Amino acid sequence: MATKIGKSLANEASAVPAERAGFKSLLVTNPNYFGTATNSGFPVVTEIAGNTTYEQIDCVSYNPDLNLLEATISIKLQNGYGGGLCQAGSLEFVQFFLDYGSGWVNAGLSTVEVHDLPEELDCFDTPVFPLSYTATVQVQPEREPCWSPVLPVARAVLSWSVIPTGPDFIPVWGEVSQCNVQIRPRPPFVLDALADISAELKKPVKLPASLAYAGSIPLPGPAPQPLGLAALADLYAPQKQAPAARAAGATLVPAHRFGFTELAHAAASATLDSEFIGQNIAA
Repeated sequence: MATKIGKSLANEASAVPAERAGFKSLLVTNPNYFGTATNSGFPVVTEIAGNTTYEQIDCVSYNPDLNLLEATISIKLQNGYGGGLCQAGSLEFVQFFLDYGSGWVNAGLSTVEVHDLPEELDCFDTPVFPLSYTATVQVQPEREPCWSPVLPVARAVLSWSVIPTGPDFIPVWGEVSQCNVQIRPRPPFVLDALADISAELKKPVKLPASLAYAGSIPLPGPAPQPLGLAALADLYAPQKQAPAARAAGATLVPAHRFGFTELAHAAASATLDSEFIGQNIAA
């Protein structure tokens, strides 16, 4: 679940306020009109920050197989977006950032074109608003072998009509949302193997200069195989879970969690056959 950073102002009126209708013009005359450009030296006229009356982020997510960062946004009202489908409309900007532990890295900008649309009922006689859109960017994340998990924070900055300038940008209309994601591990390289060998020997092992190019060659290996019930029971035994679980404040993994596949198999069958018992339950 994404963590919201911002402030929602309740305003469901159908009339578009001047602060929305004349948004760009007001910013041209005074960059700090809404109080979001604190270092500009201009006075605040009407303080608005993180207003989600018209648009908001519903979810921030990451697809590790496709390297896609996504933000699902809701367009909540019928008007206030710069005109209907026959007009230019306006843009919702979503700027993405990743933090691997040493600061925010720009991960790309996505846009969604929005318009004023009349209220309609769908096939279930339910109002169509809010409308949902997905803003997506493809990234080239930092990756490590499977024994070094990469778990960055992903942040999405939603801003109507103004491109966010950084991870700490405060949108007038829009909000900031973030979540933790997991990057898919890369295969180990020759250099990774050399590092392990060096650790075992307690002395550095390096490639000869003539083979330096081989350091980043991935090492082929078999695909990881699923663990059987006996192996899972051993892996998640209380005495093995307890130290890590206590340190992280986590709940121990119960047997009905790691044995779910076997339980489902048993539920689908009147009895467990002896071959299944021998393959999955016998230690």
